[in-house]
Amino acid sequence: MKKILLGLCVILGLINMIGCSSDEKYPMPTSIDQNSLSAEAKAGAIKLKWTVPADSNYYVKSDLYIT
Repeated sequence: MKKILLGLCVILGLINMIGCSSDEKYPMPTSIDQNSLSAEAKAGAIKLKWTVPADSNYYVKSDLYIT
């Protein structure tokens, strides 16, 4: 039983090591000027608006939660 448990731990450790890689390249975060950011209170929400920086390099992700 101990050998099976040890074998499982070794296999899971190897999967964990090869599953995560640090060579993935993502765009660097771009700072948003505080003066270009505005917030508006909505019923149960907050609406954020900002102007897009000229040197922006990013992708858009949108989340919508309905309860």
